[in-house]
Amino acid sequence: MAKKKAKKPAKRTPKRKTAIQATLPGVKLTEYEYSSNNSGGTWWLKDEDWRKLEAAGWRVRWVKDGGHPFLKPGEDRWLGALATAAFKAFPSEDAARDEFEAITGQDANAEGCNCCGQPHNFYEVTP
Repeated sequence: MAKKKAKKPAKRTPKRKTAIQATLPGVKLTEYEYSSNNSGGTWWLKDEDWRKLEAAGWRVRWVKDGGHPFLKPGEDRWLGALATAAFKAFPSEDAARDEFEAITGQDANAEGCNCCGQPHNFYEVTP
């Protein structure tokens, strides 16, 4: 009886490195979510701010793409907002906040109003 030849394991395609990984080899990146809050009855980010975040590599959750559960069919804004969240990997939350501030000109630590809370929130995305 002839021996069966052992199969070679399939080659795995390595994950593509982000721009940060390429410039900072060995640095562990974590994905962060920026979440916008309608604090004080208004959105603090303008349409152009969301477009700038997207241009800088943030994955924007556009309302028209199903970015809000209360959106009615045919609408592309929720309470006037084009988007309510964005995601990107960074070595730290501070790095995410710093880039957000540089792109939007907003203060990531703004207090907002005393009834609605902070307009800008950052969360670590857990896999």
